[in-house]
Amino acid sequence: MDGSRDDRTLAFYDRWAYLYGPLVRSIPGVSGVRDAAVDALDVAAGDTVVDVGCGTGANLARLREHVGETGRVVGLDASRGMLARARRAGGNAALVRGDATRPPVGGGVDAVFASFVVGVLDDAAAAVRAWCDLLEPGNRLVLVEATTSAHPAGRLANPLFRAFVRAGAPGTPAGAARTLDATVERAHAAARERATRCDERRLFGGFCSVFVAEV
Repeated sequence: MDGSRDDRTLAFYDRWAYLYGPLVRSIPGVSGVRDAAVDALDVAAGDTVVDVGCGTGANLARLREHVGETGRVVGLDASRGMLARARRAGGNAALVRGDATRPPVGGGVDAVFASFVVGVLDDAAAAVRAWCDLLEPGNRLVLVEATTSAHPAGRLANPLFRAFVRAGAPGTPAGAARTLDATVERAHAAARERATRCDERRLFGGFCSVFVAEV
């Protein structure tokens, strides 16, 4: 197939942006995972937060509530279709079109948030290092990702999870299902390289990871 994986991924999200938001909102429990992840950022009024791979803007209003009117929320995404939908999500975020692996954002950021992003990146570890470079010392990166579950009950549903990944993955769906866990672990390892403290919380039957790195 011609074209890079990144090109196919971008085309996929541009094409299906109008369905992505309603689909994600329809999954039971995901809203609670997003709330827990935003809380884990530990930001305050006046802070600047970058939402990498902001998609249709599912997190923007939550982030705005935490930083208040004196804070700044920057939503970054490479997909024009996703950003067009994000503009309708409100939250008064500054929306920027750009590559998540080379974020066109200056330093001095108080927090970086990335939800369900690293699993679709060709080099998730390099992207995480670039996100850490945006942060002032002592500030936080939070990664939210779905992987297979190690929970006793969750393991029974892992085949269904892999089928869901194959159905919704851009580029090479079968390959994405096989490599997702390893990709997420590489991202976490890169964060650990830069972090002074890390914590991971498993939610949603063990299928969702909320990974916090203080750098």
